[in-house]
Amino acid sequence: MSARCTFKTAGPPRERDVLVFFGSNYSYPIHQGVAAFAGEHGWHLGFRIQSPHDEGLDVEGWDALIIATAVRASLLRGLLGWKCPAINLSASPSEVKMPRVVGDNREIGRLAARHFLELGYWSFAYFSLGTRESESLRRAGFQDELGAAGQAAVYCCLGSQDGAAAACSWKNEKAWLSDSLKGLRKPVAVFCFNDLLAGHVLDAALDLGFMVPEEVAIVGTDNDPLFCERAAVPLSSVRHDLFHLGYHGAEVLDGLMTGRPVPEEPVLIKPDGLEIRRSSNHFATRNRALMSALRFIREHFRENIGVEDIVRATSLSLRGLQHAFQRELRRSIRQEINRLRFEYATSLLRDTELAVSDVAAQCGFQSLEYFCRSFKSRYGNTALAFRRAAKACLPPAASLVKSALPIPREVCPDPWVRRQVSSDLPVRRPGGLRVSSELAT
Repeated sequence: MSARCTFKTAGPPRERDVLVFFGSNYSYPIHQGVAAFAGEHGWHLGFRIQSPHDEGLDVEGWDALIIATAVRASLLRGLLGWKCPAINLSASPSEVKMPRVVGDNREIGRLAARHFLELGYWSFAYFSLGTRESESLRRAGFQDELGAAGQAAVYCCLGSQDGAAAACSWKNEKAWLSDSLKGLRKPVAVFCFNDLLAGHVLDAALDLGFMVPEEVAIVGTDNDPLFCERAAVPLSSVRHDLFHLGYHGAEVLDGLMTGRPVPEEPVLIKPDGLEIRRSSNHFATRNRALMSALRFIREHFRENIGVEDIVRATSLSLRGLQHAFQRELRRSIRQEINRLRFEYATSLLRDTELAVSDVAAQCGFQSLEYFCRSFKSRYGNTALAFRRAAKACLPPAASLVKSALPIPREVCPDPWVRRQVSSDLPVRRPGGLRVSSELAT
């Protein structure tokens, strides 16, 4: 098989023709990352998606190849005689030897486990549809982090081998999900391999009459807004940093084309934190009165409510409810109300152009002066400074991107904002958590 491989020349680098090949799953953020690097370095990108009728990978005339998502093994075997640079960004290893840049799937699992442990859960489950490398590594990371805390997770897997789950009908999958959820101790923290499966778990839990997140808390992976934000209960999700996976993958490929050393082991791209939405924004408790109080606060915190309103929503006295909050959440009722109000305020500052006074009013604060003073005390900066930092969110080299592909904040969130927006949970750790405006919907 012939291909142009004349790129190692003296003088300024010439334009490259690079083919980006996607398997059955297209990834927009990976494509964005590759396009960002290509825009900086004068590459021309071609684009192909695997077809069921493809009998081989046509790489004739290309300088280099990027395997962006999992491709059938039979197609990759056609590269065995190809001498030009290629890189694999998919979650699946290939029998064809080529450098790999992949997500750190173990860390994805560990991050989900830490989130649930901070929320006080003691019953856990991991849901996946198969046993591919990425699914197994996320499970291993989840189990490892739980094991270090003296906990363990129930493993719920529909497919026993690659392709088994894909061939399963929705009817069978729904029955499996229902049976699995019924058998779990409640309240249970469920980590799902991806957002699509998290949405299916959510639907099954609601169909069974379980409260989400009070009885079943759910976290997915990929933070896909199409799945997460419009779900019946907006889904929390680990932010798999696919943009930088694509960007760094293109950078490694550039090294191959210019003769620089390339890593022999897969390069791991760590997740970009965890986006907290309603599906997991709940402290685990068996205390029904406390559960009712937390639900009332979450549903009404934007209104002018007081401690007395919350007491009336439960079966406890004021003293009994105050004691329950301090014993299980280690904070007062008023602190819990303000926690949700300030989390919602940060999302409005980040995602809207509302005046600070309107933000304060929509979050339930009756005094603008109190809101501004408390915000600065809580986050170390004024509301306007916080907004400027959030609006300045740009991925590396974004200003140099010549591609027509936009770079949404969901793919490249601002790390300063993540450090400042704390969950205020009893056990805290720096960074990694960002709270969505969907919490208040």
